[in-house]
Amino acid sequence: MRDKSFNLLKQYLFDNIFSLKYLSAIVFVLSYFMPSLLKLNDASATVGLRMHISGIFFLLVNPWDVMFFFLGYLIVISNVPFKQNIQKQVLVRMGKLRWILHQMLYLICTAVIYFLTVMGAFAIILFNSIGVFSNWGKFLGGLSRGDGALTEITPSTFIASPKVLEAYSPMQYFLVVSLIIISVLILFSFVMFVGNLYFNFLGFLLAGILLFFSIFVYASQGYLLYYASPLTWIALNTIGLNPYSKYPSWGYVITFIVIGMVLLVSAALYKAKSNSNFDY
Repeated sequence: MRDKSFNLLKQYLFDNIFSLKYLSAIVFVLSYFMPSLLKLNDASATVGLRMHISGIFFLLVNPWDVMFFFLGYLIVISNVPFKQNIQKQVLVRMGKLRWILHQMLYLICTAVIYFLTVMGAFAIILFNSIGVFSNWGKFLGGLSRGDGALTEITPSTFIASPKVLEAYSPMQYFLVVSLIIISVLILFSFVMFVGNLYFNFLGFLLAGILLFFSIFVYASQGYLLYYASPLTWIALNTIGLNPYSKYPSWGYVITFIVIGMVLLVSAALYKAKSNSNFDY
């Protein structure tokens, strides 16, 4: 039974990751980020400095950049929950509970794969401009200090926050921001999945609200709004590092994500145990 379950998960991943839709999503995201990536390459060549590989994540600080990154992921998971005719047969054999759990496990795997694909593509494009050092290096250090020679030749949306550089070592930042991005991707996909599980297109509506709400939060600069906008936490400079900060603390962020996932999984399981049929 475990082998059959594992094979089904592999089939889900194979059918959707190796698909034209997934390729289209990656091309869409890379097309949006390509001008910034090429400008970073030019800047690195101009000043003769490489940036630490962790600096790749500063491409996801600007709210519009974050939105397009998540729009790509929205394309990838746009068909969840799977409701093709063949899924009716799978549902009958497995039961609603296991069918839902398999699809949520698929979403977790997809979030990790999407993250690795996009960040891996960024690293390949920036291959000659990045490296691994014991510190942040002169390139990112200069940007964080507002070095005019660097800020003029780098993308305006590429923001190396001095707050982040002071609070985290490069590898700490690499690990922390990777975990927060993957966690928010999973939370985002669960919102999409559970919404569509209850009502067709409700998940799309909720996902769209999350995306545009993050833009609104950045524009309004209302500190309380950051407490309700997980997508803004990816920048890390919107997470408070001391009890006196107006931004949400790490304790709040972790609690929010964990409780959010638990509630969404519970909502999906409730749907599985209810007597209502899925809308095909």
